[in-house]
Amino acid sequence: VLLFTSWRKDINLINAAADIAVLTSLNEGTPVSIIEAMASGKAVISSNVGGVEDLIKHKVSGFVSELDVETFSQYLAILLKDNQLCQTYGKTAQDAVLTKYHFKRLVSDIEQLYSNSYKKIV
Repeated sequence: VLLFTSWRKDINLINAAADIAVLTSLNEGTPVSIIEAMASGKAVISSNVGGVEDLIKHKVSGFVSELDVETFSQYLAILLKDNQLCQTYGKTAQDAVLTKYHFKRLVSDIEQLYSNSYKKIV
């Protein structure tokens, strides 16, 4: 089943039910939807825009596709046919994103920023 949605507040439920997450944007910064999908252990495919390459390691934790429908479709077909690859990419993606974007790490970074700023003032 292919599901196109608009804004959803229950993304945790959507990700839990999904096998693959795709992002076909023409313009992005750092796409939170991809971070959330990766944190949920989902295989991901995204167009190569904005900060996507900072999130997804091509053919390691998912697929990063040029803005080309043919290539994007080929990557999607690969994942649809290979559940083991989906699981491998999903686990690799989850490990990477939870290390880099876990809230404890982000809070620690902010604390360090404030601490360093305070030391410079005093």
